[in-house]
Amino acid sequence: MKEDYRKIPAVALRGMTILPGMVAHFDVSRSRSVRALEAAMMDDQMVFLVTQKNIERDDPELEDLYTVGIIAVIKQVIKLQNGVVRVLVEGETRAHLDALEQEDYLLAGVEPLKREEELLPVEIQEAMIRGIRETFSRYCLMNPKPGKELLRQMTEISDLEKLLDHIGNNLPVGYEQKQRILEADTLQERYETLMIILLNEINIIQIKTEFQTKVKEKVDIIASADEGKQIVGAGADGGSRLSNGENKSQCCTDAPFPEPSAHFQRITGKIQFDDDIRIDVMDSLRLLFHFFQGVSHNLSA
Repeated sequence: MKEDYRKIPAVALRGMTILPGMVAHFDVSRSRSVRALEAAMMDDQMVFLVTQKNIERDDPELEDLYTVGIIAVIKQVIKLQNGVVRVLVEGETRAHLDALEQEDYLLAGVEPLKREEELLPVEIQEAMIRGIRETFSRYCLMNPKPGKELLRQMTEISDLEKLLDHIGNNLPVGYEQKQRILEADTLQERYETLMIILLNEINIIQIKTEFQTKVKEKVDIIASADEGKQIVGAGADGGSRLSNGENKSQCCTDAPFPEPSAHFQRITGKIQFDDDIRIDVMDSLRLLFHFFQGVSHNLSA
């Protein structure tokens, strides 16, 4: 057994992974998890947080948990209703899960994982810093969820390890991807893991945007076609009325169909009609005008 090996109360997390330096809160409702927090608070306030592979398991065994978790310090515990406890923690040290005892609470046998110091050349570190900044900036432009404040904070961090931790802690991705970041041992592995996640997210956003654009174009085409049918239908109805009106007037006389006087047109112009109604009104005026003209002609004859 290694010198750093220790036993520590453990909480199995569902759908969540805590990284070093991350401050997060979550609710605990399983009785064994609540008792694990109580045991930690009675000791040194340190707890081992490890993510479940299958979030549906209520009583996870060793094989149901990831092999790498985080030793965290408990900052605050608040008891809520129905036996639920809300806890605030800060991730400190990565640790490998070697054993799990099923007591009144989960007791984990863990071995802290110390990151190996890497003597990366200054040029390599600067290239990695610029690369991760540029890629994360592209991601933020396409997905504004992280916010401008996070971008500003990123530009102020010049240390590669702190920069990678900062981006990893604030990246809004699923727990599986966070677990990949947690399990990366070296700086280069963490850099490569983050770059792969960011580039994959950028690609997904681009595909989603293209799909949305195509769907919108199809919706616009369908809407334009429906609108065109309505206009054509309205025009056909109006034309038929006008044609019928003309036929009726031509049955009475072979004379050219007269237009209403300017006075009638001024009167109807002051009234707000729909297009179809205006056609009916003008047809009626024409028929009346022609009728009186015919009466006058017969009387004079």
